[in-house]
Amino acid sequence: MHRIDGPGATVDNKFTEGDPVGGVQATVVTDDFLNDVQEELISVLAAAGVTPVKGTQDQVLQAIYKLAQSQKATAFTAGGSATVLTLTPTPAISAYAANQRFTVKFPVNSGVNPTLNVSAKGAKLLKQYDSSGAKVSAQFAADQVSDVLYDGVDLILLDQLPAAQSVRQGVRGAASNYKAFASGASGNIAITADRVTLEDAAGNCVTVTNVNLTLNTLVAASATVSGMATGATVTGGVYGKYIWYNKTTGVLIATGDSSLSAPTSPAAGFDFWARRGSFRCDQTANRFPLSFSQFNNKCRFELAAGTNVLSYPTVITGSYPTPTTVSLATILPATASFGTFAAGTTNGYVGFAPVGAFSSTPGTGYLSPAQPNGFPFAAGYNASGPVPTTCGDISLKTLSIQYCASGTPSILQCLGWEDNL
Repeated sequence: MHRIDGPGATVDNKFTEGDPVGGVQATVVTDDFLNDVQEELISVLAAAGVTPVKGTQDQVLQAIYKLAQSQKATAFTAGGSATVLTLTPTPAISAYAANQRFTVKFPVNSGVNPTLNVSAKGAKLLKQYDSSGAKVSAQFAADQVSDVLYDGVDLILLDQLPAAQSVRQGVRGAASNYKAFASGASGNIAITADRVTLEDAAGNCVTVTNVNLTLNTLVAASATVSGMATGATVTGGVYGKYIWYNKTTGVLIATGDSSLSAPTSPAAGFDFWARRGSFRCDQTANRFPLSFSQFNNKCRFELAAGTNVLSYPTVITGSYPTPTTVSLATILPATASFGTFAAGTTNGYVGFAPVGAFSSTPGTGYLSPAQPNGFPFAAGYNASGPVPTTCGDISLKTLSIQYCASGTPSILQCLGWEDNL
């Protein structure tokens, strides 16, 4: 497109009727100008998919309506990662200007403090208004479509965040479909849940949904990093596994903590929390969490090549015809309410029971050399014939277990535990 520049055009490229008396020439309408005007209008029709029809005089208007409905100049799919997003609108913007607005389809779920770079003009923080009107880091989901407006400082996702639902009633740590996994080959613990209830010091509760976190036990926790809240881990150390929530920013992180009941907040503003289990580090210098899987409150040691749990932890071995009490402190966390154990022998009998459930004197109704099955879990050979290797759950009133065996080799191993949450 160009302004009229034919003979008789004014110095500022406008039309004039001319003035024969004054010797002013009327502007000549050139073919270049008319073709430019025609093709500009045709390009509007083409962009809207409108076929030119002679004698129809509202096609440009209809094309504009169609373009507005389809938002062809404003709706685009972003690229990039959860924290570093890009947008390439057509036409590209020459610079950021207040009130620029785009309809954006997001390719991924939001990360911590996401940015958006439009037309490679520089990354801007992608913000959102919370229920109080404060700008906070934007939260979005993959395939979500929302309007984004530049306010002169930040790019604002115009979907306002709802108020966090805090109530006085609730059960801290209540969860649905909670899962946690450690491979034993790294410091990471993967954590997911459909929902988890968190509580602050005043007893207010909030339920967070779609939890998807990775707790790195080899780094320090911060306002944006899931890690250890109380310093570096130690070999063989036991740690609580916590979920924290910042109600103001909407940020959710996981921490490991040396305390199993009074965790340290990872940063200012993280007031809501719940413990969702515990873990133990291995005895090597790498301090990786022992390989485990957790579904809701039940945890199992995971045996696999390349992990740091190549066999189930041994509680005790050998012959103990008189039952003995064995501590589980080096195997299970102090918060374990149940333990799952397996016992076996190839000579005589072997058995286990909760501490205090049976007398420690042979022949008093719970156990005798002739009837070792007085223990609730027993295996081996007795006068009645062979019984299979045994396994089962024991309630742990204390972090210990009773064990008996008449010969060697005999062994008691721990398969896992249930955490008292």
